[in-house]
Amino acid sequence: RQYGSSWRRYGEANEGLEPDESKVLPFDSVRPTFFRFLKGFSRGNDFPYVEQLTANCEKEEYYLQVSIGHMESFPDREVKILATMLKEMPGALYPELEAAIKNVYREFRDTDDGAEDLQIPDVQLLLETDEPPTTVRQLTSDVIDKIVVIPGIIVQVQNVASKAQKLSLECRSCGHTRMVECGPGKDGVVLPKTCGINTGVDGQRCAPNPYVVKPDTSVHYDMQMLKMTERVEEVPTGEMPRNVNLCATRYLADKVRAGERVTVVGTYTTRNPDSNYNKTVSEGYILVHGFMRDTGGAGRGALDLDLHEEEEFQKLAKSGDVIEQICKSIAPSIIGSEADNTDLVKQAIACMLFGGRRKFNEDGTSLRGDVHVLLLGDPGVAKSQFLKFTHNASPICVYTSGKGASAAGLTAAIVRDVHGNFALEGGAMVLADGGIVCLDEFDKMRPDDRVAIHEAMEQQTISIAKAGITTVLNSRCAVLAAANPIFGSFDETVDQANDQMDFASTILSRFDMIFLIRDLRDEARDKMVAGHVQKLHMGKADDTSKIEVPFPVDKLKKYIRYARAKCDPRLSKEAAEYIGNMWVDMREQARQAKSENKSSIPITVRQLEGVIRIAESFARMEMQQHATADHVNRALHLFTKSTLDASNRKNVTDLSSLSDDQRANILHVQNMIKQRIPVNGTVRRAVLVEELVRHGQDGQVVMLAVMLMIRASEVQEYGRDFILKRLR
Repeated sequence: RQYGSSWRRYGEANEGLEPDESKVLPFDSVRPTFFRFLKGFSRGNDFPYVEQLTANCEKEEYYLQVSIGHMESFPDREVKILATMLKEMPGALYPELEAAIKNVYREFRDTDDGAEDLQIPDVQLLLETDEPPTTVRQLTSDVIDKIVVIPGIIVQVQNVASKAQKLSLECRSCGHTRMVECGPGKDGVVLPKTCGINTGVDGQRCAPNPYVVKPDTSVHYDMQMLKMTERVEEVPTGEMPRNVNLCATRYLADKVRAGERVTVVGTYTTRNPDSNYNKTVSEGYILVHGFMRDTGGAGRGALDLDLHEEEEFQKLAKSGDVIEQICKSIAPSIIGSEADNTDLVKQAIACMLFGGRRKFNEDGTSLRGDVHVLLLGDPGVAKSQFLKFTHNASPICVYTSGKGASAAGLTAAIVRDVHGNFALEGGAMVLADGGIVCLDEFDKMRPDDRVAIHEAMEQQTISIAKAGITTVLNSRCAVLAAANPIFGSFDETVDQANDQMDFASTILSRFDMIFLIRDLRDEARDKMVAGHVQKLHMGKADDTSKIEVPFPVDKLKKYIRYARAKCDPRLSKEAAEYIGNMWVDMREQARQAKSENKSSIPITVRQLEGVIRIAESFARMEMQQHATADHVNRALHLFTKSTLDASNRKNVTDLSSLSDDQRANILHVQNMIKQRIPVNGTVRRAVLVEELVRHGQDGQVVMLAVMLMIRASEVQEYGRDFILKRLR
């Protein structure tokens, strides 16, 4: 019965059993059993727990990290029973286990149990386990006061506070002092109602509630409250992510930062004096016994592959056409032609999903390996559909719209907790650490909000200096942004395509690939797209919804995780020389274009690094450890067709570059426009173009004629509806 209330749930089931059949140790056997395990567990000639405790105590860090799996595999029946009991009633066993660690430390210090016992500090027990984790949604009343293993993302971190371990009390009447033990976590303590000796200075009984707290002689330790949310990829579609509060004490305080992906080992408890409910309803929290950070840094999630799947992926990687198979599997319901860059966009998204290699320099800095992509195009060219597919295919992805996203929502915010204290809460780019952030309607974001993500895109960190909180958060994620041109769609009368991008060069240079996607008017392409859309809406599953692709979404997601975990490609020497020569040529072309005022997208070292990242991503698709010249050629082709074409593309706006027939045709169209619009008359540009097209004129020729008349100050264009007014 010394186990307290935990016995009623666990121990009573073992009453009446023989000692060798019981699954509960006597209370007096808990401490010596754990003591025997700590000193007896070995790996060959090493005793890891004794050595770990010795090393920590020499650094004056009094904690010991113990694996529950080691206890379960220890060749001692009582230790195995103790491991099972620890998972079922940790609150009752924890003081005894920490006392056993203290005995090991006492033996290490060669001290007795007598006078020097007060000088031996308490040693904290930290737990780790290899048991399969559960989710925040599975924290029900069945697991109260039991060990739980919960993965998630730290989204809010409060300042470290002091928690009383032992309160020193003094009677205000007679001066009697006593020490009162406080409960773990957020548990409080009830002060005694009467004095311990119950007599005052004159022999009178001390008044009720006589004790006051003496903070200077009380014993305190650090405590920090955190908030953890579900991992982004585990939130069911259409539901809000669920959060759980964490209480980290002593050496676990101030060990994790907002945005980190961790797996928490702790006790789920409802002993919460701060709860706003009555005594029968309490809000639960986890008393943390250990943090296990997600390994790999990229945060792509744990591998859950069997041997058959791993062999299949190895075979696919060596097939020789795995890159084509992956690109074919990207958004298979979206079709297009070479003219509208659909196939190139699919290749870019594939490169972004796999990513390049993150490099760490000797001076402590790092170079990002994530690939950023910007899709700039007309309405109705499936930009948002590409983003939605990426959101479904990426192991970790956060989708948001530019109009509803603020700088604080994307990076980090300072919020107040229930006590009025400031706490740090991570935003979308922090939650997507190791994954992809999809930003739809990127052009609708406020310029100040776009500036806030500059650091997150290149340095992949977020620096915070607000409300007295100064810290740096990780945001190691790729950005896939979709935007419209300045006027909603591409304007054929604008000389440079770059003049239609309402973005500063500082943000454009951070994108590795920029695609201009136009809604082209081509009869063959329009018939193909129309037939495809008709089949989709007619529900012909045999033709569309069951498109045979080499990598379905679930399989593609697993292959991405496998490739990122097992392959870390680097550039070969020959490929590096080839890229260097090509980049020098691109810089020279950009210099010449700038001298002619043709380009606003700068070609900097970032573009060189971008080509390297793209080449490494192609190598990772094939599970190769070195990016070869073939991968570099693919990367240069993709970069040239995207960013360089976006930088250099322009329309024909000079009559001297046209043939005689073309010039005559444009002059004829200008005469028709003058007949249609009288001097000082107005008409909408779209209406004018539509009328002239009905009369047999080409739409692009009409737009070019209008642009030339605007330049000659014959026609003025104004307003959001593009009203044309004839001046002379």
